[in-house]
Amino acid sequence: MFYFAYGSNMDEPQMKNRCPESSLVGVAVLDGYCLGYTRYAESRSGGVADIVSAPGSSVWGLVYTVTVKDLELLDNYEGKAYARMKVNVKLLDGRTVEAEVYYVITKQDYTKPSDEYRGILLKAARKHRFPEEYIAQNIMRER
Repeated sequence: MFYFAYGSNMDEPQMKNRCPESSLVGVAVLDGYCLGYTRYAESRSGGVADIVSAPGSSVWGLVYTVTVKDLELLDNYEGKAYARMKVNVKLLDGRTVEAEVYYVITKQDYTKPSDEYRGILLKAARKHRFPEEYIAQNIMRER
């Protein structure tokens, strides 16, 4: 099955550590949502990423293949703050696949991410050549 990562799980070594059987498929886009920072995470000392319903917007991320065991590990890692749902994402090769994605259950107002956390997202976005406009408006934005 497929998993769509838009936050720190875009960091491939982190993802491999969390989900040993996972494999990167490629870059994908989730339409109808925007990237938000709607939850404070003590472990990250700041806001962490979320998808927020926003018609006309899109979230860029990475798709991985995962096993049932990998998803169980992710469920345990994400804890009670995130829930999982199925969405359709479009890979850059034109294919549309159904993927699991996590979203924050109880959303807060904008919560500023730490520089370290934002750096993880920025590094992955640049490595995988996300559009600079997307990076500026979503990953680097201050509000």
